[in-house]
Amino acid sequence: MTPFEFLILSLATWRTASLLVHEDGPWMVFRRLRERAGIVHDEQGEAAMIPDGFLAGVLSCVWCSSMWTAAGWMALFWVSPTWTMAVAGVFALSAGAVVVERVARG
Repeated sequence: MTPFEFLILSLATWRTASLLVHEDGPWMVFRRLRERAGIVHDEQGEAAMIPDGFLAGVLSCVWCSSMWTAAGWMALFWVSPTWTMAVAGVFALSAGAVVVERVARG
C-alpha cells in the first residue's frame, strides 16, 4: 500500500465512521440503522440513550466504528485495490469537503 492509498483509505474510514455515528444520511438510513440498534435520539438528533450491546456500541462511537469500517475498507482493498480506491476516493473527497466546510464556517 502506498502512502497515497493509505491517506485515501484513512479519510474514507473516518468519513464512513462519521456517517454511521453522527449523520442521518439520505432517507434517514444511518439514523434508522442506529435506531434499530436501540439508540434513542434527542430533538437535535444526538444520541440520548445508548443501550448495552455490540451494534449500539459500534454505532455510537466514531473510534469504535472506525475500527470496523477500516477492516471493511482493507478487506475490499485486498480483493480489488483499483475498485476500492475509486469508491474510497469518493468518501475521501467528501471528507475533504466536510473539513473545508467546518473551517469556512468557523
